[in-house]
Amino acid sequence: MARTRPLSDMVADVRWQADVEGALGRHTTEKIERALNQSNQAFRLMISDVSDYYKKKSATLTIAANATTIPVPADFIRLYGFDVEVQGRWREVFEFPFAERNRYQDNWVKNGPPNYYRERDASVIDIIPQADASYSYVLWYLPIGDELDADTDFDGIAGWEDWLVFDAALRISTRDADVNDNYQYLQGEMARVETRIKAEAGKRSIPRAGRRLDTRGRRQGVEWANRWRIG
Repeated sequence: MARTRPLSDMVADVRWQADVEGALGRHTTEKIERALNQSNQAFRLMISDVSDYYKKKSATLTIAANATTIPVPADFIRLYGFDVEVQGRWREVFEFPFAERNRYQDNWVKNGPPNYYRERDASVIDIIPQADASYSYVLWYLPIGDELDADTDFDGIAGWEDWLVFDAALRISTRDADVNDNYQYLQGEMARVETRIKAEAGKRSIPRAGRRLDTRGRRQGVEWANRWRIG
């Protein structure tokens, strides 16, 4: 169940933590709201590296036959998973490291089901090999978050709004460095809050034994399988 916090309350918290409650002209509500929205986007990215909370699954899309690229969704920020349907079964498409960009050329078939991908830029993902037919696929990604305003209050979960408040307060403290001596306090509190939130974010599912994923070995397994198709 969501624990929403009104944006107005978060603005008041920023003023209190930054010790600028009387500086309404220098630190306007509009500027603090802008800082909180910037902090919110950075926060979503941080949480998505340790939790699936903000991640989104795309609609089932189609890779066209002979395609070597696919577009990213309009609200795309960062990709966390790429699945393609081959003969009625979903399988993972692996990211290849830039350093290995030429490594696969002797092992690929010229076309077939997409086995590897790499983000080229903000709008295009390269796939290899070239698709030999049309394939269904889905992307798991972090979307751009809605702007915080009176109608879209922040979901504070268990005090998660503290990170945004301290981040915005740090921006104010930096700007007021000549008259504000609480920068180190804010920095220390933010580090403490960040550690707590990351630990909490990683525990929002049923605990399970961890295991290491040998992605390099799995990629090589796909390569060896493809060799049987050559010729």
